[in-house]
Amino acid sequence: TRYVPYLTMKKRIDSTTSLGGLNSGGTFLIGDGLNNTNNMKNDCPEALVTNSLESGWFLPSINELKEIYNNRVVINTTARSNGGNVLGDSYWSSSECTDKLAWVQNFKFGVQRPYLKSYVYRVRAVRYF
Repeated sequence: TRYVPYLTMKKRIDSTTSLGGLNSGGTFLIGDGLNNTNNMKNDCPEALVTNSLESGWFLPSINELKEIYNNRVVINTTARSNGGNVLGDSYWSSSECTDKLAWVQNFKFGVQRPYLKSYVYRVRAVRYF
């Protein structure tokens, strides 16, 4: 499956948030992000982070974020040439560890680790193409 980060769209979801109270079910695989995001929407329908997503867009699973990290040079080059934001921060995934922890992908050092959902990190929506 191929997907594209939400880099240069006019209604870009590249915001800073916590995931406190959101539950996704904790799946990690490539292809799980859409289902995780739908679980978040069902669990907490008032959550701004998931309600701001347009149809087809979702928060990637931790393995989907790793794939984006692995391709960050091409993605960042394309983003720069189109006036978009480059990947360089830590981003929440839609993958949970526990009811209080979710996985974060660091794009500076490539590290993945769980953090408290109350911490504030960026989110980066993607969609399949």
